[in-house]
Amino acid sequence: MADYNDLYGTPQKATHQFFAYDSYGNRISASNGLGHKTEWDYDATYHLYPITERAPRYFATGGQSADTRFVSSATYNPVCGLPATKTDPNGIVKTFTYDPFCRPYQVSQSVTGAYVATRFENEGNPGLQSIATY
Repeated sequence: MADYNDLYGTPQKATHQFFAYDSYGNRISASNGLGHKTEWDYDATYHLYPITERAPRYFATGGQSADTRFVSSATYNPVCGLPATKTDPNGIVKTFTYDPFCRPYQVSQSVTGAYVATRFENEGNPGLQSIATY
């Protein structure tokens, strides 16, 4: 956090953020003025999809020790270019399913088995078409 005065002498605050990019233009790291950093790795085939994210607690900063459990990951559906699975730092896996038009069809969670399914009804009939989520 930086303190400064604006044109009229009113005290203001600003934060500084710093970013690094790979040769494909993907943001591979972000850090703020306090040194908290987040890093991303991208898929090796297309270099488009962030497959790993290391959160600020993953790194040792400000006297805090590093905790390598703070990593999340994802896999992608190459046809749709959308997430197929996401795993959070607690190991909970969300699985995403898409219909042939790459619309979300179902999202399920590994631990509770909870899911949300979507059905597209009466397509082609503007007066009756709808989206049902259950």
